[in-house]
Order: sequence, then structure tokens, then C-alpha cells
Amino acid sequence: MRNTLKQDLVEPLKRAAGSASEQEESLLHLLIEVCLNGRWKIVLAMIFVLIMGELYFQSLRPVYRADMLLQIEHSSMSSLSQVVGSGGGGSNTSAETQILTSRLVAGRVVDELGLGLAVSVKQGFLARASNGLSSAITGKKQVVPNIDVATIQVLNNPPKISMTLEVLDIEVGSFSVAFANKQLGEGKVGEIFVPEGYPELSFIVSSLEGISGVEFLLQPVGRVKAIRRLVSNVRAAESGKQTGLIAVVLVGDEPTYVYRALSMLGESYIGHKIENRAAETERSLEFLEQQLPVLKQQVSAAQRELSEFMAKNVSANSGSIESSSVVARLLDVERQISELDLRLSDLSGTYQPIHPAIVALSKQRERLETTKSSLSNELNRLPKAQQQVFEFKRNVEVASTIYNGLRARSEELKVIKAGTVSNVRLIDEPNYPVGKIEPTHERVLMTSLILGFGLGLALVLLLRALNRTISNPDELEELSGRPVYAVVPLSKEEQKLFATLKSESRRPLLAGSSPGEPGMEALRNMRTSLHFALMGKKNQRVLITGASPGVGKTYVASNLAYLLAESGKKTVLIDADMRRGQVHQAMSMQRSPGLSELIIASDPAAAILKCVHNHEKLVNLDIIPTGEIPPNPSELLMSNGFASLLDQLDASYDIIIIDSPPSMAVSDPGILMSYVDSSFLIVRSGKTHGSEILQSIKMLEQAGGNVTGTVLNAYEQRAGVTRYGGYSYYQYDYENK
Repeated sequence: MRNTLKQDLVEPLKRAAGSASEQEESLLHLLIEVCLNGRWKIVLAMIFVLIMGELYFQSLRPVYRADMLLQIEHSSMSSLSQVVGSGGGGSNTSAETQILTSRLVAGRVVDELGLGLAVSVKQGFLARASNGLSSAITGKKQVVPNIDVATIQVLNNPPKISMTLEVLDIEVGSFSVAFANKQLGEGKVGEIFVPEGYPELSFIVSSLEGISGVEFLLQPVGRVKAIRRLVSNVRAAESGKQTGLIAVVLVGDEPTYVYRALSMLGESYIGHKIENRAAETERSLEFLEQQLPVLKQQVSAAQRELSEFMAKNVSANSGSIESSSVVARLLDVERQISELDLRLSDLSGTYQPIHPAIVALSKQRERLETTKSSLSNELNRLPKAQQQVFEFKRNVEVASTIYNGLRARSEELKVIKAGTVSNVRLIDEPNYPVGKIEPTHERVLMTSLILGFGLGLALVLLLRALNRTISNPDELEELSGRPVYAVVPLSKEEQKLFATLKSESRRPLLAGSSPGEPGMEALRNMRTSLHFALMGKKNQRVLITGASPGVGKTYVASNLAYLLAESGKKTVLIDADMRRGQVHQAMSMQRSPGLSELIIASDPAAAILKCVHNHEKLVNLDIIPTGEIPPNPSELLMSNGFASLLDQLDASYDIIIIDSPPSMAVSDPGILMSYVDSSFLIVRSGKTHGSEILQSIKMLEQAGGNVTGTVLNAYEQRAGVTRYGGYSYYQYDYENK
């Protein structure tokens, strides 16, 4: 019981897993088959995208890079807050990177280098691409137009114009400048150029590269915009973690500009730090010089008060050791509070009250005040005279300590002010770019190949999804519900046949000229299948039709008739397409006399001798071409004359092959279906749509006939092996040697 239950539970899961695995395998095979069948489309797409990628690469201006390394030294600051105590920390590296890319620092670079003009080459995509390709083909170094321009003054609100600078003679460095087809003057490299009517836009061209005739577009930009353009190309970040090292990178399309701008940025930043340090020292020194006279007076006053009190109260100078200890501790606490007050006073001029340094000092002062209050309570228990003595001594000691410390620091700050240095050091100076960093040729080509493959694959899959035609036997059999009697591969000879279908030139029948063709072997298989299919039928008439023109019904009918006759069967081939019949071309004969004359003949016996043509090589094969094209082919096929003709032919031939018009084009196939017991629908692989097949079968059945089976013609075996629904179809060549 348990085993049965286990099998009932496990077996369905195994079948489901196997089914899913088969579906995945089938999908994978289908994807591989689609890729292999559309491989040339994918290759063409890759070549196309590769060419476009090469053109894009050659059209791009190169990008250059320069870098430098700065070190932020965590040393004590020159402010008063660092003099009288330790409260200063090291520099914040994140804040320093923000300062480095600030408008304050970058603005100095813009002003110093005169970056008030946006410069670009007036050269189209195709021109740049052709120059690049020409350089790549010839092996000569590509001459990239380049210009180094500096404005005399960077304006905040420059005029909104676009000047065109044209190189007149690259050898002497002469150029002309125009705006709106108006000449603004001519100039030379190294000389200040003043545009006529726009003196505020004066500039100097430091260097000029390219060829004579090249044009540059000069557009004035405001100072703020110029700063933003510079900062957008700067990357500054700490190198490592808490190292104090800042790596700075600048990119641009001109190596000289990149080098000069980065060098000036470093100088501007270091200069800003020196100025800031000097200003901080100056503020601290000014504060000290204001406080020293006041503190000196406080010391003198405290000493005078102590002396006067001691002169009046000689006995008050004696006291216990315990009381002396309390006084000493209290004096030390008050000294610390005084130092903290000075530090807070100094920092309050620089930072807000919520700054971490000010908050920390405030909390420290609160703790000292608590200690002071406790010590003061102990001191209050001493005799009043001793309290007064200790109070005077405390005032003298505190005032003297603060005064002496600040006077020493004042002298130290004077020395620092005389030799102010920055806490920023330049470790690695900016390097001059020796080669472009992007775009790299390899990256562009690799990206182009990947995009080309993706585009080609998407195109192939899209065409596959949009293609509603029948391309394999399984699809045809499943759609039509009829057996596929033959799969006729597409051959080169067949392609030639269809290429000359409308030609009136005579040509040999493929079954006779190339009997070893794979298509002929497929029709021989159909001949065998047809032998069994006709057993027990009322007549031996076979109708060959197709849904639309060009599917190869005449090709199949003619070669099948030839092969039937070759096997010894007395065969007659009737071209019943009295509109556009082509059997006479396939059999290399004249169209007339033929079927149309035979149907209307008053003497059928005599007409048969005239209208039925024997094949020149096969005595068992007779052909009845269309004859003269009649105005009423449908009426002729419905006439008693045609019915009588078929009855006469039944008595003389083993099998009758009728080539009919397309079933969806005219009503003739429906008429012919009433005369036959067997009919076959020809489907051309990759051309006939599934809806056409269903519609054709429906129309023929409505006419009272029955489609016996189908033939897949022009089946193209692409990737060697093609898998459909779990079956593989192979193509073999087996020739006599």
C-alpha cells in the first residue's frame, strides 16, 4: 500500500520534471536553431554596428587626465584656542575636499587662466569621422584641431554672442574672427586680440594646432558658469581611510589646459589655506594684544590689594595645612575656568554655539563650576580673616598665570605671523598628460560587437515572431490535420526554376536532368505513398493545388508525373490552370493546342490525337497543356465535355495528374475537386501562411472535396540539423559511384 501510494505521488512529479526539462531543452534548441538560421543577419548587424562604432570613435575628441596628491597635516592651529589648552583637532578631510572644489578656490583658477570662453571645433560628425578613418588607414598621426585661448577678463554677464575663429595660416599663426557674418578683426598667436565692438571680450591665443581653414566656435560664458564647468571635471577624494591624503583628478579634451588648470587649482587651494591660517593668526594676535593690558592691570590691582590687607592683618597669614590645600585646589579650578572662558571667547568668533568644540568646552566649564562651588563651601567654614587672605592670594595667582601665559603666546604668534605656512603639502605634483584615457579603441570595438550581436539577435527573434509562415513539417501536419506526404528540400536547380518561372524559354524537367536531386528523392517517396493512397479509390485522378501562386504546384505536379511514368505507370499530366498555366514550359512544349481546344472539340477522338502530347523521352508520359487561354475557364471545367474527357482518359491511363490554379485565387480548384478522389495541397516553406492553408482547406471542403494530404515544398535545411517538436530532419546525398 505504501509503495503504491509512493508511486502515485512520485511518478507524476517525475513526469512533470521531465516535461519541464524537455520544454527547456526544446526552447534551447529552438533558440540555437533561430540563431544559426539567422546567423548572416546577426553578422551583418554586427558589421553595421561595428562600422558605426568606428565612425563614432573617430569622431570623438580625446579625453585627457592629470592628477596630483595633497597631504593635510593634522597640526595644532595658530589660534588662541590651541594656545591655552588642547581643544583643537586635525583637519576634516571631507571638508577639505569640499573646499578644494569650492567656488572660492575654483574661481581663482578661472580668473588666473582666463577661462571666460567656451571653445569647440566647428566640424561635423562625418568630417571628424572621415579624418579619423583617413588617419587610421594611412597610418599618419591624426591632426586634432586645438586652440588655447585665455580672456583678459572673465565677465559675470558677458554678451550672448558666438564668435567664429578661422585659421588663416597655421604656419604663422594668423586667424580672423567673425560674428553673424561680420568681421571683428584679425590677430596672431601670442598677441592680445580685441574684437571690434566688443572690447570687453578681449582674449589672447597662446597656441594653435590644426590646419589652415579650420574653424573654432568661441562662446563667452559667465564667471559662475565657467567655475561650474571646471568643478564638474574635478574629482577629489581621500586616498585610503583617515590618511589625510587627498587625490585630485582633472579631465578635459586638451592636455595643456588640463595640466595648467590642475596646477593652478593646487596653488589656489594651498594659497587659500595659507591666507586662512594667516588671518586666523592675525585675529588671535589682535585679541591677545587687546587683553594683555587689561590683564596686567588686574595683576597689579590684585597684588596691591593683597599687600594692603596683609599690612593691616598680620595674624591672618597663618592657617592650617588643610585650609591651604583647599585654597590651592580652588585656585587651580578657577585658573582652568578662566582659560576656558578665553578659549570660548576665541571660538565664538568663528563658530556657532552648536559647534561640537564649543559644546564640549561648555560642558567642561559646567563641571569645573560644580567643583568650584564645592570647594567654596569648604572655604566658607574657615575664619573670615583667612578667607580674605586666601581670596587675595587666589586673585593674584590666577591673574599672574593668565597674564604670563598670554604674553608668551603673543610673542609666539608674532613669530608664526612672520613665517606663516600652510598645513597642506603637495606630495605629487600634477603630471602632464602623455596620452588620452578615453575613449579606448578596444572598448568601443568590444561594445560595438556586443551591441551588434544583441541587435542582430533581437532582429532575428523579431522576424521569427512576426513570421507566420509554415516552415517545417510538424507545424504543417498539426495545423492542417492532414499527413505530410512529402518534404521537398529546396535545391539550387529549383531556385533557378522559380527564378525563370515567368520566362517563356524552354528548360529541361528536373526529374530528367537531375534525378539525384534530394527533391526528386522526396517525390519518389511521395510516389510510393501515393500508390497506397489510391488503393480502393473510385478513380486514379490526383489533383495538385496550392493556396497561392508561386508555391511550386506545377513543379511538384510535373516532376511527380515524370517519376510516375518512369516507374512504368501510364500517366497523363493535365494543366487545368487555363489562366496562367506553366506545364508547357516545364515540359518544353507549346501551350496550344491543349485542354481548352480539347473540351470544346466537336470530334473528341480526333482532338485527343491533336491535343495530347507525348513526352519526348518517356513513352508512358503524356501531357495536355492549357491550350489557348479561354475567356471562361471555370465554365469549361464545369462542362460535360471536361467530364467526358476525364472518363475517356481513365480508360487509357493508369493515373491522371491535374495541375490546378491556386485555391484562394479562383474557384476552379473547387470545381476540379468534384472530379477527383485524391487531392494534395502544396505548401511552400517560409512563404505560405497558416491562415492561407486553413482557408484553402475550408474552401475545398465546402466545394464537396476532401484534401488527402499536403506537400511541404522548398523546405530549406539551414543549420545542418533542425529540431522541431523533438524530431530532427537530416539531409543525405547518396549518389552512384
